[in-house]
Amino acid sequence: MSTPTIHLPHVAIPDVPQIDLSDVSDRATDVWSTGLERVQDLAAAAIGAAGGLASAAADRFDDLPDKALTLAGAAIPGLRPARKRSKKPFILLAVVLVVVAGGFWFRRRRNATADLTALSPDDSTHRAVSAAS
Repeated sequence: MSTPTIHLPHVAIPDVPQIDLSDVSDRATDVWSTGLERVQDLAAAAIGAAGGLASAAADRFDDLPDKALTLAGAAIPGLRPARKRSKKPFILLAVVLVVVAGGFWFRRRRNATADLTALSPDDSTHRAVSAAS
């Protein structure tokens, strides 16, 4: 058995131009110097902008402590816990109710005793026995 032979199609390779190495190094030097100039220009612009920002921040820094104190003064009362209501009004109300109830009880007892003394001895004994039972 014989192995089949593979035939590849013919591909034409384009002509590659010949470049002199000195031209490549000259172009690289030009790109490097142009890139370096651009980096230097960018750095100079960044330094200028940073200086402008620093001076603007310094101008506003004088007002910053006053504004911070004002903001803190407004925020601190909101952070404090709410005051608890005093229990004194409820205690006073309870005392007043006890005194009023005691006054009514005392007056009713006094009126009942006054009614017993106004009756004859037989009626008072009869009422006292009825009230006790």
